Amino acid sequence: MRRVNLSLLMLLVLTIAALFALIQTQTRLIAAQDDTMIIGFDAASDTVGATATASATWAGTSVLDAVSATDIFSAATPTRTPTPVNIGNFVWDDLDQDGRQDAGEPGLSGVTVQLWNDAKNSLLDSTVTNGSGVYSLQSSGPGSYRVRVVLPSASDQFSPKNQAGGDDTLDSDINPSGADINFTDIVVIASNVISTTVIDAGIIKYRTPTPTRTPTPVNFGNFVWDDLDGDGRQDAGEPGLSGVSVQLWNDAKNSLLDSTVTNGSGVYSLQSSGPGSYRVRVVLPSASDQFSPKNQAGGDDLLDSDINVGGGDVSFTDIVVIASNVISTTSIDAGIIKFRTPTPTRTPTPINIGNFVWDDLDGDGSQDVGEPGIAGVTVQLWNEAKNSLLYEDITDSNGAYSVVAPVPGSYRVRVLKPSSADDFSPKNQASGDDTKDSDINPSGADSGFTDVFTLASNVISTTIVDAGIITADPVTIGNYVWWDTNESGIQGSPVLEPGLAGRRVNLRVDAFIDYTVSSAITDAGGFFIVTAPEAGTYYLCVVVLASETITLKDATTDTNDSDINPIGARRGCTDNFVVSVNTTSIDAGFTEPGASIVGSVTLQGRGAAPNALWSLPHRLRVVNSGGVAVVDQTVTTNTSAVFTYGALVPDNYSVWIKGAQTLAELTIVTMGAGNNALAMGLMRQGDANNDNVVNITDFSILAASFGKVEGVTDYDARADFSGDDNVNINDFSLLAANFGQSGDAQP
Repeated sequence: MRRVNLSLLMLLVLTIAALFALIQTQTRLIAAQDDTMIIGFDAASDTVGATATASATWAGTSVLDAVSATDIFSAATPTRTPTPVNIGNFVWDDLDQDGRQDAGEPGLSGVTVQLWNDAKNSLLDSTVTNGSGVYSLQSSGPGSYRVRVVLPSASDQFSPKNQAGGDDTLDSDINPSGADINFTDIVVIASNVISTTVIDAGIIKYRTPTPTRTPTPVNFGNFVWDDLDGDGRQDAGEPGLSGVSVQLWNDAKNSLLDSTVTNGSGVYSLQSSGPGSYRVRVVLPSASDQFSPKNQAGGDDLLDSDINVGGGDVSFTDIVVIASNVISTTSIDAGIIKFRTPTPTRTPTPINIGNFVWDDLDGDGSQDVGEPGIAGVTVQLWNEAKNSLLYEDITDSNGAYSVVAPVPGSYRVRVLKPSSADDFSPKNQASGDDTKDSDINPSGADSGFTDVFTLASNVISTTIVDAGIITADPVTIGNYVWWDTNESGIQGSPVLEPGLAGRRVNLRVDAFIDYTVSSAITDAGGFFIVTAPEAGTYYLCVVVLASETITLKDATTDTNDSDINPIGARRGCTDNFVVSVNTTSIDAGFTEPGASIVGSVTLQGRGAAPNALWSLPHRLRVVNSGGVAVVDQTVTTNTSAVFTYGALVPDNYSVWIKGAQTLAELTIVTMGAGNNALAMGLMRQGDANNDNVVNITDFSILAASFGKVEGVTDYDARADFSGDDNVNINDFSLLAANFGQSGDAQP
């Protein structure tokens, strides 16, 4: 029989007894719950504490004396209450509705903002924005949530969401529509986050619309100047140019809206009907003049020239956009490089340069027998850098020219094509015979110029600088704009119906760039001719008032019908047509036409009509019964001193006309539909400085030029009232007859 170790046995017994006592103590603690012991976690000391609301004893001994609460829970980690998370931040008035918080856009106060669970079925917190539009909500801890914003008014809207280029501090996070309208997408708050301030809401407040106002007319200006150094910048001492025609067009360049001429200081003002997109056009005073290079003032738009010097927009500005808050712009200027015949330096002896500009009929670049010279072609002498024009000549009837180099040196000759449709012949094609070839570069950076050539000091002339031009054959197109009084669509049914005078007709090309090739004004009988530079595809447009009605198209044979579309995108225009020879079959009929002016003047001191001296530009200004100037532009009288203007609404008008050297005449007239004959009376001469008064200033201009003829120094064409290129006693008599008188005031 084995021995049992007494000490081990005693230890086992004591252990079992202690375990039994512990079980009994726990049982009594449960039984003592009627005395409510609340045990809570002491966050300050990280220990479990006990509080008895009644005496808890067992067999005369406190429960805590028997077993301490610390002993019971010392092995457990207490559960912590999650730290709340603050959610914000901003509700703003999105004034420009772009979904982005822009400078100056204010916060909205008093807007209700709510926190919901992600399923949108339990409201967790709610607040309103403060006076700055800021709000703060509180979640119970990490998790998935949504923020909801309540629109202040049913007429308000939420801004578009997530429009700040990925910057969540500047965008709007509220869904503006759909199933989640006025809620954010689900926002997940991680366990390490205690706040987020990127949940914003843009609101587009409903505002009672401002009544639509009649657009305020916009004034365009400002300055056309003589660019003496040709640098495209308005320099001190460079004067304004008077009498230059300036026009306002729509952005498509197919509708002339206003026209004027610069005053004595080179200043002009045009007027549009309101905001929109426009172009300004400047007409060169002479075909020999040029526009200054554009945008050369280092970004200073008040000192540069804004006119395009070449390409499809030559003589026009780029498109000018006038915003609704603009009432005037004075930064549209034009620099003009006036052609001036150089004064050759006579020492050393000037060198004559020539010789020949010819029509290269076969286009081979060689002067062949039977190929004629071309008359009237401008030929210029330039320095080698092409930045200084030195001399200019026009080819004679045989195509010969001569320009003069002031001194020996390096030069270039430039030839201007008679038409943009013409081409230069290929260069140096006469097998080395420089007397028979063409020396002009037909393309590239030096197109229209020769290469640089050097004249030695022992040379007195050279006659080998020639230019071959491959001319395009122009084609003329007409014919008739008429009033279709019986609305038949046929011109002569049964007799030829009356023509409409003064209508602008534009010949256009529907190509890569849609542009006007040429234009004309119908004469007093309603007839017109426009010229296409070469055979090709074109279409023709007649200026039409919105109130006018166009007759039936293609009602009969093409010589007697109307060819313009009465409705549609090309209202007032023909369809495209191909022209290879001159044609007189393009016509336009109106059943309800506007009013046209067929006006006439009488010019003092210029003989009897018809007379070429009676064909002169005049400024025509027409003001309607409401006091609005509907016309202010230059018109040219024909050799019988008749001018036309069409497309006016029938109304009572004040018609004012003035020549550059005459006193103005004003007539008040009621105009009905169709042609209105208007005799403006005698245009009195003597106003040399064009200020509508004949006085001592005009006499001084005449006196300074008295006895001078065209082409000599001090001849001043302003004093040549009789138009005979000679300032003499006839001009003095005209001025004296009207001295002290003034013209009618402009309406």
